[in-house]
Amino acid sequence: STGNYEVSFTDCKFGQGTGAWSYAYLRPYTTTTLENCDFEAGYKIDLTELDKESKTITLINCTLNGTPITDANVGELLEAGDPLTAIVVQ
Repeated sequence: STGNYEVSFTDCKFGQGTGAWSYAYLRPYTTTTLENCDFEAGYKIDLTELDKESKTITLINCTLNGTPITDANVGELLEAGDPLTAIVVQ
């Protein structure tokens, strides 16, 4: 949802759903922190609804298909055209 608050996820695994929930993306609307989370290969973070002027996504000790997410590979999680400036990797 939207608003002036923050959302956080800790120790989560993100992958493609099944049946009616077969999407494989996270679409944050506000500042979001993900800590110790693993994303399956092919999973995406879609920033189309994020107010990139004032909101960020922070990834702390997260992995992509078991590989640590770094500044060098974080782009693999983003939809085409989403700016890397909205993502903070720690």
